[in-house]
Amino acid sequence: MRTPADLTATSIGAALTATGVVAADPLEATVEPLAAGDGFLGTLVRVHLTWADQIAGPSSIVAKLPTSDPRNEWIVQHFGYARREAGVYRDLRPWECAPAPRCLAHFWDDEAGGGCLMLEDLGELDTGDQLGGATDEQAHMVVDALSAWHGAWWDDPRLAELDWLPDASSAVVAGYGEIFDTTWQTCVERLEGALSDEVLQTALSARSQFDSSLAEFGSGPRTLVHGDARLDNTRFAHDHAVLLDFQLATRSRGAYDLAFSVPVR
Repeated sequence: MRTPADLTATSIGAALTATGVVAADPLEATVEPLAAGDGFLGTLVRVHLTWADQIAGPSSIVAKLPTSDPRNEWIVQHFGYARREAGVYRDLRPWECAPAPRCLAHFWDDEAGGGCLMLEDLGELDTGDQLGGATDEQAHMVVDALSAWHGAWWDDPRLAELDWLPDASSAVVAGYGEIFDTTWQTCVERLEGALSDEVLQTALSARSQFDSSLAEFGSGPRTLVHGDARLDNTRFAHDHAVLLDFQLATRSRGAYDLAFSVPVR
């Protein structure tokens, strides 16, 4: 399954039956687009499901499919983003030990470089707002969620055996420095006048320390780092936060996520 058109009642029923979620096909599957295109490294849809009366199946699921944008597809393939997320759900099953959506079914083809994830629909939860920032209560929830996440795989030797999970010192992570080098001048030109001298100097200073920071994050106790724990990738219930979108997962030090995740209002 690579496109929303592939998400039929028959294909979804077969996938959910194979993983033991249900024992029959839904009567109907209606696809609702959620996100795709520029800036989003995948195609995300909600599928509303109708079941026969005697079948207790989910009323909806979220399906994550490959991006339809060729530019984004190159990024996903080059950095192994989709493969990482599929690996997290397939090999680590995070929902069993940390706040994450349950994966109902997954498909991944290394040769084709693509696949599909069928996930628990968390649409009833509140979405974090990266630009607006977090309330104090939300910030505490995120820290608690990251603590559970990092604690579940703290210094776990199994992480080093996963060929899809890069270490902080791997070439694919080090390549972010090269991306800065090739795109920074374009960024400055396009945002001319909008960036203060302080911001410009801070960015250059951060780049000068990038390699040494990678070395530090690649030493000491390591765990499964989310890598993109922005508020936009967080959902909030009344008493806890749930993390999702694991395309940038790495084996590194948990402090990275904490420093990255919770801008407070």
